[in-house]
Amino acid sequence: YDQFISWLSPRRGPSSTPLTSLSDLTQFRQDTPFSRFIAYVTPDSTEHKKWDEYTNSGILDDFARAHVSPVDSDTPSGTIVAEDTSGNEVSTFDLTVTSADANAFKQWVIKHGYPVAGSLTDSIQKSQATTKVPMFVAIYQGTPTEEQLAPFKGAAAAFAGRVLSAWTSQTDNAVKWGASGTKYPTAVVVRGLGSAESYFIPYDEDKETWDTDSLIN
Repeated sequence: YDQFISWLSPRRGPSSTPLTSLSDLTQFRQDTPFSRFIAYVTPDSTEHKKWDEYTNSGILDDFARAHVSPVDSDTPSGTIVAEDTSGNEVSTFDLTVTSADANAFKQWVIKHGYPVAGSLTDSIQKSQATTKVPMFVAIYQGTPTEEQLAPFKGAAAAFAGRVLSAWTSQTDNAVKWGASGTKYPTAVVVRGLGSAESYFIPYDEDKETWDTDSLIN
């Protein structure tokens, strides 16, 4: 149990760091060398309350997160900006529209916060355990070429916003996660890592071709 708790920790700081100026935001970027989400919200506004609700849900625990008053910014009030490690804008989310509910926000974070079809890391596995978002994994024998990765990347892009996705050449995971362990490449959808309720949905290895359509359907 203690090892499990240690594996899941630590979270990246408070639910959201309050910033009082754009110069504070500049410093925050320098202090957080990883992906971040910045909310431009007016204090005590409906959008600020939504931001508090979403950050307290834990969906942003893997990222830096802060909120700043939009008074001195060109960014409209009620906007959340996803940034890469260099501070470049990746995408925006509008808290002012009626469709900006918790589920829509979660899908947006998954799509723009995590790498799509990158190499499987301990961090991604921890994210599956903490966010409960399904993890779509391709398993290869050896490091795949770009041509070999292409079908999986296509499927992962189609599922973006609904799953975490990654590939691995650690074939011992194949049998552990429900695949045959005799045919590669293969794939599996993983749920519930680090819990007694983990389960796996393996790719149908009897399909004749390994392509994007077969991975999606």
